[in-house]
Amino acid sequence: VVVTSGPCDVWLVDDSCTDGPAAASGVPVIRVRYGQGTREPVARFSPASGAVVELPLDAEPLLRFLSGLRLAPRARVIGVAAARGGAGASTLAAALAREAVRGGTLTALADLDGASGGLDLLLGIEQELGPRWVDLRAERAGFPPDALSLALPRWHAVRVLSGDARGGARPDDPGVPDAVRSLVSEHDLVVLDLDHAAAWYPSREGGGLPEMPECHALLVVAACDLRSAAAASLLAREVRTSEVRLVVRTPGPGGLDPEEFAEACGLPLAATTRTERGAAAAAERGESPGDNRRGRIARTVARLADELVRAP
Repeated sequence: VVVTSGPCDVWLVDDSCTDGPAAASGVPVIRVRYGQGTREPVARFSPASGAVVELPLDAEPLLRFLSGLRLAPRARVIGVAAARGGAGASTLAAALAREAVRGGTLTALADLDGASGGLDLLLGIEQELGPRWVDLRAERAGFPPDALSLALPRWHAVRVLSGDARGGARPDDPGVPDAVRSLVSEHDLVVLDLDHAAAWYPSREGGGLPEMPECHALLVVAACDLRSAAAASLLAREVRTSEVRLVVRTPGPGGLDPEEFAEACGLPLAATTRTERGAAAAAERGESPGDNRRGRIARTVARLADELVRAP
């Protein structure tokens, strides 16, 4: 059997047969045998591994691997994480996704803060039909990317994958990386609302989930105070990603200047923002991030979108 996906060809060869033309083709070979072994299935399907998989024991990881061959990365991925709780990272992530859609960018927003109670509450779409994380997170065989994207609830044309009252995404859920990769293959931009530990992404010490797609930029949202400066510095040191920038919420309780704050963190300052007057009351009335086109949040994400999304 030859599975073809663009430049990738994979041969599935019965383990009782010789490689034959597979070996001569120079493409990856996965040898398949049927048995009742008891070993733990592992991700050993790298192109150079000469892997042997045992069915039915290894059926799910094999399906995930073959499904992944069809998921060519397409989207730019921007992560948004709070230096510590209450900084407004979810609001910024949602507003950034909405601004990108206004500019004509096909955008998805994924809620990866499992303790937040569900991003759909912030957006006011908790009654909209469509899958949430609890419906997907145990899936082990991958997702048809177009089917997943079309099934998701919409918020101002942004496709949203959120937690809800039943629970959110967790780092030990096997379906989470597959679902995110599906979104990346079907959109131009994917905005990830991360937890404040950014535990989903590989760390310099080897933590995180290496199966997650690359995060091209990480925005750390921080209040302008010393505790947030320490937390932002720690987060930037731990997460291994190509670009980390600060978004600072002013004013600080001690009058700390945003430029001084960024210098203390050792991070470039991407933008400053301010808690909008009446924002909490507006949210209770059902208003959602970005509704106030003249507000500070809307102006901030317009500038960020120009730099991170629309720039050539």
